[in-house]
Amino acid sequence: MTDWTSDFAQFAREELPAESAERLIGLLRPAILLSAAEDGEIVVGRLGGVAVTGS
Repeated sequence: MTDWTSDFAQFAREELPAESAERLIGLLRPAILLSAAEDGEIVVGRLGGVAVTGS
């Protein structure tokens, strides 16, 4: 998986004034990225619905 946060931070720093870029990056950093657990990975949370187990 590409580290989109690094790519975004670099883009913001290249395209925005320094103060604006750092403020925007700081506001977005606390965001949560959710992804589906793959086989063998530990599930740490679930958003609604019924848990489905692999067969």
